[in-house]
Amino acid sequence: MSGEATITVNGTRLTEEESAIMRMAVEAFTIVMAQGIEERDEGVIGALTEPYVAALVAVQKLLDIRPEHRIQ
Repeated sequence: MSGEATITVNGTRLTEEESAIMRMAVEAFTIVMAQGIEERDEGVIGALTEPYVAALVAVQKLLDIRPEHRIQ
């Protein structure tokens, strides 16, 4: 059994290495989003950020990203 999530993109199943890259990309994006949330203003930017945060949290759970690396 693999340690990485099984990811399929457009019908193609990613290798374990490719899945690891996807997980790392999501973790990196989490850092960028977290910094943006700390710096954001209310209004349009805040409204646009919320859907991304909700989707990011859902993807993190699917990829089994360690809780300490998840956005809160």
